Parts: sequence; structure tokens; C-alpha cells
Amino acid sequence: WNVQAQNLSAILGRWCTPSVASSEFQHVGDYALVHLGPTALRIVTLTASVCVVAAVLATAFLVERTLRRDRAADRAADRAADRAALRLLEVGAVACGMVLLPPHSSKYHFAVVVLAILAITMHVVGTKGPGTNGRGGRDPVVVALFAVLVVLGLPLGRDLVGELVADLMLLYGAVGMTAVVALVAVLRLAWLADRGRVQRGGCDAPRTTPPATTTSQGGVLTQVGTTRGSWTVRSGVGSGARHGRGV
Repeated sequence: WNVQAQNLSAILGRWCTPSVASSEFQHVGDYALVHLGPTALRIVTLTASVCVVAAVLATAFLVERTLRRDRAADRAADRAADRAALRLLEVGAVACGMVLLPPHSSKYHFAVVVLAILAITMHVVGTKGPGTNGRGGRDPVVVALFAVLVVLGLPLGRDLVGELVADLMLLYGAVGMTAVVALVAVLRLAWLADRGRVQRGGCDAPRTTPPATTTSQGGVLTQVGTTRGSWTVRSGVGSGARHGRGV
């Protein structure tokens, strides 16, 4: 019964069994949220562990499917930054699973969760505006989860909130819940990327070029604003139309 243990099974054990005084937690009292028997606790722990595994696998699947779709659409040159951001979601989800699922993870092991938090922060800080027509912009769910991460992470210092509050936050698994919230957030971002509803690498909206026309020796060069800036040359001497690709 060690409050320094922040893995999933340890947190659920403290939530569901009577409190025991120890060298790490010397406050007298029963702080359990509910009392469960050994069998019920094993079922709850197994169910929660399966949910964590499912979230990690779902994030990896969504990231891989998005990358395959980008490759099939020949957008690799335009989406180099996107690929790195998507891979960060995948790595962040795996990092959260690594610290939540083992039989013991101290709070110091949770430093790897910064990978997931970095991906979330990139979305919240690096994305402008709420978006339009369901595309781009900050996702309100991810912003709310980011706020929860801030609330869970900042008050853990004993010099800020006092020894009792800091110990209670460890007892209820504030560090472990940070990994859970971060995992949910990266899963949400992977789902949004798969649906094409999140700004990725600042390139969510098609890059259009303003239409421009010019005339030369009776011909008209008409530039059409498309993703890669296609253009059409119409000849004034009856030679038909020629099509090309701009840069």
C-alpha cells in the first residue's frame, strides 16, 4: 500500500480497499472511495487494463491509417511535419500504456508521459482559432483535457499545497490519472486526424493560390487556385489548351 505507486492496479487498489498507514502515508483514516472484495477488484482492474490497451491500439491504428491515406494521396512532400506530429501521438500513447499497465510504476517513471503532453500542447498552443465547418482549429474536448492535465500536474508540490493535500493527491493517483487523461487526449487527436478534422502541422486547409491572369502573344495564362496550384494555358491561335502543374 504505497502511495508512490501510480500504476493503474495500485491506484484502483487504493480506491477500493481500506486505507493502511505506511511510511509513505501516515495520515490516519479510511480514504477509500468504495470497498470491494478481492474478486470484484480483480475484475475492475482487468477491465481498466483492457481499456488502456484498447486505447493504445486504437491510437496506433488511426495514426497508421491516416499515414497510409496520405501516402496514397501523394501528399508526403506536403505533410512531412504532419507525419512527425502523428508519430508523436502514437509514441505518446505507447508511453502512457508503459507506465499504467506494469505491476508497479513510481511517479518518477511517469516522466515519459511528457511525450503525450507535448503532442497535446502542440495542438492547444500551436493551433489558431476554433476552426470552421468542422475543420481545423482547436478541439474543445482536447482543450478541456489539457486543462485537466494542468490541474492534476501543478499542485503536486508540497511547498505549494501542503503535505496533506500532496499526499492525498498521490493516494488518489493524480500522477497516474495524468497518464490516463493524456492517453484519452492523444486518442482524440488521432481520431480527429483520421477524420481530417484537425489542423496538422499548420497545413490542414488546402493551400490555394489567388487566381491570376496574364497575356502574352495572344495567349492567356489562367491560374486556378487548387491544392498544388494547377494552371491552364489557352492559346489564342487555335492550338487548343495545354494543362500543367504549378508549384
